[in-house]
Amino acid sequence: MAERTEDRLVRLLGLVTYLSRAGEATVADLAERFAVTEDQIRADVSTLWVTGLPGYWPNDLLDFDADAFDAQVVRLLAGQGLERPLRLGTQEAIALVAALRALSSAAQGVADDDMQSVLAETLTILTAATGEAAAALDVDLDLGGDPAVLAAVDSARSSGRRLRIEYTDANDVTRERVVEPWSVDAGDGRTYVQAWDLGPGAVRTFRVDRIVSATVLDETATHPPVPVTARDRSAATDSDAALFASAPDRVRLTLRSPARTVAETVPSESVTEHDDGSFTLTLRVQNHGWLEHLVLSNADDVVAVEPAEVARAVGDRAARALEAYEALGLA
Repeated sequence: MAERTEDRLVRLLGLVTYLSRAGEATVADLAERFAVTEDQIRADVSTLWVTGLPGYWPNDLLDFDADAFDAQVVRLLAGQGLERPLRLGTQEAIALVAALRALSSAAQGVADDDMQSVLAETLTILTAATGEAAAALDVDLDLGGDPAVLAAVDSARSSGRRLRIEYTDANDVTRERVVEPWSVDAGDGRTYVQAWDLGPGAVRTFRVDRIVSATVLDETATHPPVPVTARDRSAATDSDAALFASAPDRVRLTLRSPARTVAETVPSESVTEHDDGSFTLTLRVQNHGWLEHLVLSNADDVVAVEPAEVARAVGDRAARALEAYEALGLA
């Protein structure tokens, strides 16, 4: 699987921090500590060696002991300040306080007690360090939907009960459904409930702002949440991909090597490499308009799109675009 740029960046920074404290370490020890090959550690050190402060003169760059490196020992000589703790400016601290307050608000009744405790403690420390500017900051997060609905969802989820909801679908049809809520996820400016829907007997994702009413039932839920790994999410990328894991449609895109940036910027379940340099992304998709735009934007490098109905939808959209160009005399 291709390594993401942000994953390597975290490791590079971690190498500098670790070496500034440990003094030195063998290539083999670093490979074991950072769970990569020895060749990768040598490549990382070579990259760091030409990295530094703007100006990029020799005395501005990170420096290592060359003789030690030839002996398979990594010894940091000049860290250029990367080993020092980050110090936030006032604006940066305020932005972080606002983000944490929003996250804390969204986590109420959703995250477990340990997570909420960590958020509260972190927020308290950062607010105190930021001072009056943070104290004057007011954040009110709107999760969307009726607060009574959110409360009912949380009550059913935490007590292991079923929930009767009136739900208006994308076709503006309202139906009554009985579900067993598993989680509440935020993304794309909306809030979603992932649940087991007893009607079709399958996992479904509901937009909270489309739930007209919700009533907690006395019936005990019988379908425990399915772990992410059991849903074939073979390569979780980060916590912000939870929404993708709960999306109903799995799509596979095979792209040529020039479209590598897609693998680095689009959250995916997995990336499979091929001998010719192409790769296959496995995605969870809720917004097919977004997917069609992604495929058409990289049309020159698209090798395959699965399933077939998604490929047809993309083809139809391309055909409509060509017809529009022809109508304007631009084709």
